[in-house]
Amino acid sequence: MPHVVLKGEITVEDLWFSFQPLELTEDGVVFKATECFLSADKRTALVRSLVVEREFPRNFFLKIVTNDDDTLMLCMEKLGQTERAGAVKRFIGLCAWQILQSAPEVELGTSNIADLVAPPKGA
Repeated sequence: MPHVVLKGEITVEDLWFSFQPLELTEDGVVFKATECFLSADKRTALVRSLVVEREFPRNFFLKIVTNDDDTLMLCMEKLGQTERAGAVKRFIGLCAWQILQSAPEVELGTSNIADLVAPPKGA
């Protein structure tokens, strides 16, 4: 499963408080994040997400969870069973990049999509 781990002084609640809807287009692919939901224990957030590639929409939840070692992991929520297409992986990378830019104390940890953690093309 595509995932990114972030290390640093940031919490899921911090991300929830600072959430802003996102919409961008890159190479003909549309990426959207519309809402963010915080769990009662403040250790998990779900971001309602959409990618549209070749006119095929994929709706899913981006899951941001606090790990036992106080790192944050960004991944797909398993319940939706969304195909792990390149556009979905790129969306996770874009979200991780945005967090890294907004919180300089945070750094990239382990990831199986590290090459996709990059700014949007043309930015």
